[in-house]
Amino acid sequence: MKQIQIVLSDQQVEEIVNGTAQVIAEKMADDVDKYFGKKRYMNKQDACEYLGVSPSTISKWVAEGLREIRFGKNIRYDPVDLNEFMTAHKTEEFRM
Repeated sequence: MKQIQIVLSDQQVEEIVNGTAQVIAEKMADDVDKYFGKKRYMNKQDACEYLGVSPSTISKWVAEGLREIRFGKNIRYDPVDLNEFMTAHKTEEFRM
């Protein structure tokens, strides 16, 4: 197998990374729309069921950076944000 070396500037690498992240985010949003339909945004109970955690865990994660959508007394969660938060907290290797 032949190997090819490609040299890229820091700016080119950044553009590739940002472009790839944008494509992934758009694909995830499309998948979420297909899965959730018109009820894309979840209340806290829906988010708890989706992630399999308690309301207090969601509150703790909000304090740690999980994004909420707030309007008046209503709070909603975007499944894309939930998935991104979970992905950001994956460990580097599997541990038992």
